Amino acid sequence: DIIVGFPGETEEEFEESMDIARRVGFGQIHIFKYSVRNNTRAERMAGHIDEKVKTQRSKRMHALAEELSSAYRAAFDNTEQRILVEKWNNGVASGYNDYYVPMEFDTDNQRRNRFELVKARVKDFE
Repeated sequence: DIIVGFPGETEEEFEESMDIARRVGFGQIHIFKYSVRNNTRAERMAGHIDEKVKTQRSKRMHALAEELSSAYRAAFDNTEQRILVEKWNNGVASGYNDYYVPMEFDTDNQRRNRFELVKARVKDFE
């Protein structure tokens, strides 16, 4: 989880958060803009961030998150993975690998709720 626009957040601190996310290479980031909650310490803090700035920072962080997610998922594409098969449709089984990346592979085996160690592709990979 990353909160953008917390009271007092400077542009430099926001950029530092972006840099940390890049270095870590998160597979998924849940991003949300800070919003005031009544009767909290943050409500009384100085330096509340303008809504336009929070929106702009949120968009930038979401763009980075999408880029990082694509790179993370690409690392699993066409590799041998252990897949928990959840669905089968027209010769294609789909499920999730051990890292909760959606995967699919071709098979005639229609059994579900089983693990398969197979060469698989990332599902809906672009």
